[in-house]
Amino acid sequence: MKHLYLFGLLLGLNTYPTLKATPYYIVSTQTTQNNYSQSQKLLTGITEKYKADGSIKLTFKGTQEGVLWLDGERFYLNSNGVESWFDGKTQWSYVEQNQEVTISEPNQEELQTINPFTLLNAAHTQFTSLYGGKVKEYGVQGLKLTLTPKNKGDIRLISLIVNQQYEPLLLVITLENGEEQNFRIISYISDQNLPQSAFQFPTAKYPNAEVIDMR
Repeated sequence: MKHLYLFGLLLGLNTYPTLKATPYYIVSTQTTQNNYSQSQKLLTGITEKYKADGSIKLTFKGTQEGVLWLDGERFYLNSNGVESWFDGKTQWSYVEQNQEVTISEPNQEELQTINPFTLLNAAHTQFTSLYGGKVKEYGVQGLKLTLTPKNKGDIRLISLIVNQQYEPLLLVITLENGEEQNFRIISYISDQNLPQSAFQFPTAKYPNAEVIDMR
């Protein structure tokens, strides 16, 4: 099954000071330090907001469209004929076309391909961040942050655009094979008080589903 990468992070305003009669390497160092400070400030802001927002419901369009519910590492994703639930330990993935539900206990790396919010706690150490400033891309205007993984993997680059409240507006992910996935966040609603059952497979709703247990 093709991986769907989702993410919601951010960026800020990039400044390049002009200093006359100043050696280039000093200008470059100061610019780098300013950029790093801005990017870390925004990355911290989005991380803290996500933790404070509690249960979140968001809808998205772009490469694929669907809905995503989040509560810490728990999530529910409905996109492109596939529903996935994760309650913190067990994941259920239901494919409507085949009427099959696969049960597994994914590791952190596997979870990141579905719910990149699991990367937030480690984003400061696993990625190199670059502050991109105020931008307008794919018809979305906001603050941009570019994240480059320090270790080579499926993802080459992540571009994030957020508003002034650190809410995600646009996510663009470039994979190592050159493929680009973009997701525009249509709605972002916090404090939903979602119960534990919202992140578990509803057996009663799909009584005829064929179960494939991979645990």
